[in-house]
Amino acid sequence: AWRPSNAESSHGTHVAGEIAAAKNGIGMVGVAPGVKVAGIKVATPDGFMYAEAVVCGFVWAAEHGVDVTNNSYFTDPWYFACSADPGQKALADAITRASQYAEKKGTVNVAAAGNERLDLAADHLIDPYSPDDTGPHPRDIDTSLCKILPAELPGVVTVAATGAKGLKSSYSSYGLGVIDIAAPGGDAAYQPPAPPATNGSILGTLPGGTWGYGSGTSVAAPHVAGVVALIKSTHPHAT
Repeated sequence: AWRPSNAESSHGTHVAGEIAAAKNGIGMVGVAPGVKVAGIKVATPDGFMYAEAVVCGFVWAAEHGVDVTNNSYFTDPWYFACSADPGQKALADAITRASQYAEKKGTVNVAAAGNERLDLAADHLIDPYSPDDTGPHPRDIDTSLCKILPAELPGVVTVAATGAKGLKSSYSSYGLGVIDIAAPGGDAAYQPPAPPATNGSILGTLPGGTWGYGSGTSVAAPHVAGVVALIKSTHPHAT
């Protein structure tokens, strides 16, 4: 599940640092700086997260005693997977079984809600992104039949983003009964912080031993994963 490449994104490194960057007086500190981190790679070199790799990721986590997974992505190529389509239903069923298998093994799965400003509790939405690997064709979707994977899977902790003023980030998707919790994801354009902070985004680790700012529900989810890790560390026998 791990493939090194200098051409790939720094996204995972940023997320990992938010969870667990060491408290060593250098750079920044993660939410849970004492925990162990496993990099379970589900992305292709081109940055696509296909269902087969996502299924393998959840199963690998389950089989290796991983307590918490952070999922700052959606499963390609369908932004929403719709059960009325047999192919998309098969993908959704496979990922659902894999995530629930991990949960039954004791894993808490945390996932980003998305950065499309969508009300995920609405009855109908326009999906402008699918299929994203061949050329999207906007489609009207029924949200009772179409879900973002893995964010809207049963049992997954679904995370929206907030900015420095504690308000929903302008880009963050939302939805009553869909979002479980919101966490800091940054919103530099609309919620600039008060001094001495100078940036409304979230500082994280980058490859090569450096640091940089990022925003998104992708950086909100690891805040929650870090808190889950702290809970597990403090109450190791909690369900």
